[in-house]
Amino acid sequence: MADNIELEHEGSAVRERAFDLVALDLDGTMLDTSGELSEGLLHAVRAASEQGLVVSVVTGRGKSALLPYLSELGLTTPYVASGGGYIAYLIGGPVMRCMEFAWEEVVALAKMGRAMGASLFFESAEWMLFERAPGSTDWSGGERRFTMPVVDDVLRSAPSAPLKVSIVGDPEVLAEVERRVREQLPTLTSAYTAARCIDFYPAGVSKGSGLALLADQLGLELRRTAAVGDYYNDLSMFEVAGLAVAMGNAPPDVQAAADLVAPCNDEGGAAWALKQVLQMSTAELVTEATSGTVWTPVAWQEKAYQGH
Repeated sequence: MADNIELEHEGSAVRERAFDLVALDLDGTMLDTSGELSEGLLHAVRAASEQGLVVSVVTGRGKSALLPYLSELGLTTPYVASGGGYIAYLIGGPVMRCMEFAWEEVVALAKMGRAMGASLFFESAEWMLFERAPGSTDWSGGERRFTMPVVDDVLRSAPSAPLKVSIVGDPEVLAEVERRVREQLPTLTSAYTAARCIDFYPAGVSKGSGLALLADQLGLELRRTAAVGDYYNDLSMFEVAGLAVAMGNAPPDVQAAADLVAPCNDEGGAAWALKQVLQMSTAELVTEATSGTVWTPVAWQEKAYQGH
């Protein structure tokens, strides 16, 4: 992608920006299909931060799997990890949320997954463990910047209760696990993060609740936040944010839940979203809300954002 992104004011007058905080998902949103942050996006994040916009990563990944990207982005703002279960600053500052499962919930989830022949993934702020189901090749490869230890028994190997439990398997297996969890552990929250993976969280944990807590801790209004994402676990953010932007690579029903649809992650969609958030004024937001008209996105030159 190009090294420059134009983030201009309208005319010479400085307008009051409509949004103070933008929450960006990582996988499928900020990361391209090779699992990398493009130079164009890095520049867009820097430019947005310099203009006073609070840019925060809100992801299903745990802290340890997120840190390499946070370092590359150079953000000093707090991040939301583990699907909303962990909120903290990269350097210094308080941990705003760290919500672990009750151990009996973890045992119940593991037993359900094993009974259905699914693989199990436990993740906390400082560690992650993967128990592969017999005959499964799930998560055996792929591009990633972290090491995922494979163990024979996640329950015996886990040093503490995790923040997130993922169950990995065929879609029909996950549907049955989800049904059993609703019956036996109805207070837990869940979200699909891939066609073959469903994440479970302690009661009340979601990206949406994480974004709401983050905004509150920073003294910002939720209606002045924007959320950008590409999958079903981002829908809870869309529900609470003032502006929801779905990526062009998002499933159709995720796009339908958004206010705007960006280009896909390989076409500079996250940088596009940052440009929209920065150029929209409070006056435009009020006009849109009162008139019922659809806000028209600013011009986008795709060629300027292609490549690295």
